[in-house]
Amino acid sequence: MYQFNSSTTSVKNVTELLEKGKSLNSILRKDISTKSIRLVNPNTLEIDGVSCEMTNDAFMSFCKALGITKQSNLVLQNTFESEFSNLINTINDSLKTDKIITLIINTDSFKILDVLNGGSPMSYNSFTNLVNDFFDKNPTFQVKSYDITNELFRLNIINPNLDINPFDSGNDIFNGGLSLEYYHNRVQICNFYERLICSNGMRVIDKENQIVLKNSTSNDYGIVLDKMRKFKLSTDSISKFNSTIRRLKNTEASYDELSLIHSNLGANINFEANPRLLDDATNLKYIIEKYENSGITYEKLLSNSKKAHTNVNLYDAINNFTDIVSHPNEAKVKFENEKSKLKLDMFLNNMINKKEFDFEMKELPNVFA
Repeated sequence: MYQFNSSTTSVKNVTELLEKGKSLNSILRKDISTKSIRLVNPNTLEIDGVSCEMTNDAFMSFCKALGITKQSNLVLQNTFESEFSNLINTINDSLKTDKIITLIINTDSFKILDVLNGGSPMSYNSFTNLVNDFFDKNPTFQVKSYDITNELFRLNIINPNLDINPFDSGNDIFNGGLSLEYYHNRVQICNFYERLICSNGMRVIDKENQIVLKNSTSNDYGIVLDKMRKFKLSTDSISKFNSTIRRLKNTEASYDELSLIHSNLGANINFEANPRLLDDATNLKYIIEKYENSGITYEKLLSNSKKAHTNVNLYDAINNFTDIVSHPNEAKVKFENEKSKLKLDMFLNNMINKKEFDFEMKELPNVFA
């Protein structure tokens, strides 16, 4: 199940919007002693004699809670039967100690989604109350977009009265706000920016100064709500964001960076109904032909991809990327699966927040000269 929407939502519809994520409320949080558990295989836990299916992510967090993360990768690889059996036994031996862990279980599928090392994460009902409390105190804020999967509910909200102008030209205006994210094991609150000009809507989620709420005590809830109520993008935050956007505009994309944009789009979006769009978005074919016509082979281009020119700045390249991701219906494309949009969001934010873009990197001096 995946839903994405990018139209502005008024405050009066926020409660209705939160209802869309109520499937995330089908979560049981069960504190249990490790003595009651036996690992059958990486996808099955036996709890007091009852088998319960477990996701790969849950298995990894299960091993992390037990402090045996190195073994978990080997178990998932399952390369040798004898080694696999020994590692399962090692894990089951560690369960004999009386340690309390928290299982996050989907009550509809009875599947374990996550395992926590103690603590009670916020419920979806509490998250709903948090959002409603915020809007009661800040009625001018608007929901600009939301994402819903089986594991995440995200609201991106903006303050329409806060305009950010990175280029001081009036041509590229951003609004600032918050990204409110609910997961079954935590709540995250980050700064959020959205470009207003044209239909593109570049969206940037800044996770550098995020608030993470892992427990649902009234004290934690009150602290986060207070921070949300007092939310105001600081001068330093806006200055840093403006600097990042200007860097994108003033930095040429390397062939490697364009290739990463191309490959991430291709891996997460089905372009069958609009096959030319992917190549049009990055112009890689034209760039390759330009190099080959100049006597530079494709192999040589790849070996020098981080320093290969493209005549495209990063800001325009990312805008082409976000135009497709933000408007799949208009572009006549589909996300490959429910996690594709979130993977593309993560890739975009990692790309934008790189400490150094390829053409900003200086070559190391010859220390042997």
